[in-house]
Amino acid sequence: MIQRIQTLFLALVVLAEVLVSQFSFASFTKESIAYSLTTSGILNSDGNPVREDHKQLILALVIAIIAIVSIFLFKNRKSQVKATSILSLVILVQLAFIGTSLYQLNADTIESLQIGTSSFLSVISMIFTLLASKAIKKDEALVKSVDRIR
Repeated sequence: MIQRIQTLFLALVVLAEVLVSQFSFASFTKESIAYSLTTSGILNSDGNPVREDHKQLILALVIAIIAIVSIFLFKNRKSQVKATSILSLVILVQLAFIGTSLYQLNADTIESLQIGTSSFLSVISMIFTLLASKAIKKDEALVKSVDRIR
C-alpha cells in the first residue's frame, strides 16, 4: 500500500523540509546591514555566520527522517498513525522555534523584516502531515469495515 495518497503527502513533507534547509526563515536589516535567519543561524549579507544555531536544521532533519520512516510503516497503519502524530508534534515545535526567533528579531531594533520561504514551507509541512494522518485513518476505517463484512 505504498502507492496510497498518504505516501505522496509524506513525501511532500520530506521535500518541504529539505527545502526549509535551503531557504531563509526571514530577512531583515539592522543598522543598514542585511541579515537572514536560516537553519544555521543568523547570517550577514556576505553569508558569514553572525550567530550560529543549528536547532532548526536538526529539527528539519528529524522531521524528514520521521516522515520517511512513516512512509515505510505502510503495513502497520496504527504505527503509521503514531508516527504521523509524533511528526505533527515535532513540526509544532519547529513552528514554535520559528515564532520565537521571529519574535526575538522583532524585539530587537531592526529596520525591516521580511518573512522568508522556509516559514511558509514549515506550515505547508504541517498541512501535508495532517492530510496524511487523515488519509491513514480513512484507510484504517476502510479495512475495519471490510473486516466486518467478512
